[in-house]
Amino acid sequence: MRCSRNPVFLFILLIILLPLSAHAVDDGPLAIAAAQYQQLIRDGRQPAGQTSTVLLQQAEKLARQGTWPEIITAYETAIAAGAGQTPVWLALSQTWQAQAEQQELDYAVRQRSRERTRQAAWNALQAAVAPADRARALFRLGELYDRDRAAKKAIAAWSEALDIEDNARIAKRYQDLVDANAFQIKGVEVESDNAAPKICLNFSDDLAKGRQLHYEDYLVIEPTFQAVVTAEERRLCVEGSRHGQSYVIKTRAGIPSASGGQTQSAQEFTAKVDDRKPTLGFRGATYVLPKTGNQQLPLTSVNLPEARLRVLRINDRNLLREIENRRITNLLDGYDLSAIAKRS
Repeated sequence: MRCSRNPVFLFILLIILLPLSAHAVDDGPLAIAAAQYQQLIRDGRQPAGQTSTVLLQQAEKLARQGTWPEIITAYETAIAAGAGQTPVWLALSQTWQAQAEQQELDYAVRQRSRERTRQAAWNALQAAVAPADRARALFRLGELYDRDRAAKKAIAAWSEALDIEDNARIAKRYQDLVDANAFQIKGVEVESDNAAPKICLNFSDDLAKGRQLHYEDYLVIEPTFQAVVTAEERRLCVEGSRHGQSYVIKTRAGIPSASGGQTQSAQEFTAKVDDRKPTLGFRGATYVLPKTGNQQLPLTSVNLPEARLRVLRINDRNLLREIENRRITNLLDGYDLSAIAKRS
């Protein structure tokens, strides 16, 4: 008799199927999908009274001469009969991958095959008892993560696998990934157009947060000034610099990331805080002066020695038209100015 498929049962079932111990590789979405795939095999494949040993032999025979769907069905049926050891899941993962690489298949079939490739590999890891099996499953997962450009997950899988078993090829690729994805400063960015300029260092990952952190201790700035240092996700920003001044920023090793990493070496950057771009504008968006009282319209300028102004009087008729068109608070463009000048 089959089990009920109500949501409560499925939720409990997924919890049971998920790994009971903490691992270095953390991939909740894949773990859930893999558990669902395993249950799908148990519900959908019928061994028809044959033992797992016989079914596994049939699957291995088909692997040498059968079609990919036939091989997949054979391995899944063997797993449903109890052959759920790590090597069987790995063989199933390899078969799904081989099918995913068949270009003549439509995109949906190849995409589903890629998903099953990862799910079978995850189940291989969950089935591992012996350290050697665990290492094989982790090597396999790491390769799949690397292929999908999930570098951090690949590093986590290979790190644990290499602690169990040596593999020169994987070790080299692992070190390349570690070096390429280490927490590091990507460059410097200067925001010069603000009244208070800001110099920001861009990092490869989010910075750590905490009141106990004093990021100013990791920086040496020349020439010196009273710097205010703030961490903003992947940016470490310094305020207090002056326009028209160049600065050398030296960073010490050990700047912490949110994920637990640290910068590995000291670095040096040069930042030029340019003068602000010349700008001229009125404060606010309104252009109507009061009839009486303080008839002033503040004009704000930046790095401009003089300005030429044209003053237009908007008569009541034109003002009413602007109110009707709900443009009374909008800035005037060249077309508006020409139209008002002709009508006034």
